[in-house]
Amino acid sequence: MGNKDFKIFNIDNRENNSFLLSIQNGLKNEGYFIAKKLIKLDFYNSVRSDSIDYFRSLEKDKHKLMEPIRGDISAGIKNNVGYCNNKYWHIFRSCFFSWNAIDEKNKNIIKLSRNLSRLRNQVINKKDTYGFLIENNRDIAYTSLSHYPANNGFLINHADSTNGEPVIHFKVELTHKGIDYKEGGFFLIDKKGIERDVSLISQPGDVIFFDGSCAHGIRSIKGNDIGRIALFEIPTKVNEESRFSLYFNDGWTIPSKIIYKISKLIQKTNKIIAIKLIRILEIIGK
Repeated sequence: MGNKDFKIFNIDNRENNSFLLSIQNGLKNEGYFIAKKLIKLDFYNSVRSDSIDYFRSLEKDKHKLMEPIRGDISAGIKNNVGYCNNKYWHIFRSCFFSWNAIDEKNKNIIKLSRNLSRLRNQVINKKDTYGFLIENNRDIAYTSLSHYPANNGFLINHADSTNGEPVIHFKVELTHKGIDYKEGGFFLIDKKGIERDVSLISQPGDVIFFDGSCAHGIRSIKGNDIGRIALFEIPTKVNEESRFSLYFNDGWTIPSKIIYKISKLIQKTNKIIAIKLIRILEIIGK
């Protein structure tokens, strides 16, 4: 790991191999690992302050916000901020994509997210920048900043779909149980079947690494006025149809253009059929 990537961390590069091994062993044996005081406290406090200010600015207009993003990411979409209160979650969530310009007021939030993504990639034995841009298999990772309000913010117990492979996440708690709220917070069922109150044991500057295939969620947040704010990156894929474009001067035949146009018309109502049509085009070529 180069020094340029880890200026914000309390980490001695000469000890990186043993540090990475500790994270990997914790994930394998327990399903989670807390890297204590990994983030330099002054940088952590700047991200915390920016995040609190950001969500306070959204509170009064929360019912004008769209629904938070949950999957179905199209390549090139705008950053998204959403609010929702239903039986599944009560949350403000902002999603920042690496193909968009960085707003100056969020630059430290994105900087922390990107650097932790580099570290997470090394933990899972991928190149440092994996998912920063769209990979050939459509993999990406995007920054998610979430706020669970003090009046019963929550996320239901769930496990991330893995297709047989572990999904390793990192999470930074930017507000803290016992300080910014009294009850609730991030919990995880570890690989021994024990429920861990992770928010209770996480301190300022800590970074939580966990296996998303372990059941986890957010218990209802109560007490004080800030609630729970946390930063993490979501590894996912951009949807297939968003990667397919047609230029009318590139030699496509008229039948191919017709098939493509039909697929674009129906993709909003039946994406499965649209993707099948796109695959037909890939088979028959231009």
